[in-house]
Amino acid sequence: MKRFTVRVQLHTKEGKQYELDSDTYKVLHAAMEDLGFTKTIQSTTGKTHDLPSAEYNYISSDDSITKHDILGAAKKAGKATGQNFSILVNPIADVGRCWYNLDETEESED
Repeated sequence: MKRFTVRVQLHTKEGKQYELDSDTYKVLHAAMEDLGFTKTIQSTTGKTHDLPSAEYNYISSDDSITKHDILGAAKKAGKATGQNFSILVNPIADVGRCWYNLDETEESED
């Protein structure tokens, strides 16, 4: 399995950053989700945690997928907003990830 952490930051042509709860970010979140990105991460104990704002998780069973493939997918989602954006893709090594104080994801009641 290949894992990636991706950060997408939206900004205007003037460099102003959008508020993380704006409608523009909602468009980004939907586009990222459609491409298989999630806003959560799972611990080795099976608990699911919310990632920090504007960060995404991507897991693939395709061992040939590269960081450039992930960047391309994130760029597609960024373009869906019609805004300027910056992206950082971090491939995750076999040793995994660590974090501190991420909120545990609340179960939704549908």
